[in-house]
Amino acid sequence: MSDEFSALVRQGTWDLVPPNSNQHLIGCKWVFRLKRAKDGSIEWYKARLVAKGFHQWPSYDYFNTFGQVIKPTTIRIVLSLVVSKRWPICQLDVNNAFLHDAKPVSTPLALHLDLHSTSDNALSDGSHYRQLIGALQYLSLTWPDLSFAINWAADRSTMISTTGYLVFLGQNPISWRAAKQKAIAHSSTEAEYQALAVATSELVWIKNLLVELGVPCPQSLALFCDNVGATYLSLNPVLHSRMKHIAIDLHFVHDLVDKGVFHVSHISSQDQLADGLTKPLSSSRFTHLRSKIDVADGTTILRGRVKETESIGVIT
Repeated sequence: MSDEFSALVRQGTWDLVPPNSNQHLIGCKWVFRLKRAKDGSIEWYKARLVAKGFHQWPSYDYFNTFGQVIKPTTIRIVLSLVVSKRWPICQLDVNNAFLHDAKPVSTPLALHLDLHSTSDNALSDGSHYRQLIGALQYLSLTWPDLSFAINWAADRSTMISTTGYLVFLGQNPISWRAAKQKAIAHSSTEAEYQALAVATSELVWIKNLLVELGVPCPQSLALFCDNVGATYLSLNPVLHSRMKHIAIDLHFVHDLVDKGVFHVSHISSQDQLADGLTKPLSSSRFTHLRSKIDVADGTTILRGRVKETESIGVIT
């Protein structure tokens, strides 16, 4: 506690001033945590002095909230603009020790792998596994082809579909996601449409960011979906009893399509680049899709194409 408090004082975290009767004072408290070693023993004790932000009154103590956490998508957008406009950039490479023992494979997940969360084959010591997954999580920030294997693999016990999408700015992928959906879908069309709604929400945020950065955007952004039913629903959101629970998604996407903000087009499954974010693939298919989304084969390079105007597209 003494070390923590001394550090806060040295850094000038606060200024001491007399209280004002018109002010709502916010208190503070100590938060204690234990840092444990791999064998479970206590490695050290941690203490943090934090403000009781939950005592603040909205519209009195504050009007806006701001979290100092940058989204990886923002970094990729900036890098994409740097590459396409040939701006100078400095690069720093950091080697992660956890990755040095990994054995190279042609595809991150076996094609016929059948995983279950209720499996009895539990590891006696999961520390090395957690270290490896933690290191791979950082890789997934720049390697979209690893997202599915690292985040969700293929757990068949829940039967919940996986949402996967890729967003491109020009020729460069800037945003991607592989995540389990919140509920079991009654059909492939319903599962695809839920993924379409998630991708649409991400595109709305990206378009607003580009506007703030002064980057010209197409009047109507393109979304590509390999499900015919989901593509038709975006144009004509006909509700029936089996799809009432996704009515919000239906109207959200259709409203933007109707306003011309987006247009949804069908794409064949063979050309679906987001397949690697939703299911295990054969080595040849995985390698083909990886090359299509411009993921390098281990060579540390930055590449892009010069475009007079940037185009945005998303594939779900």
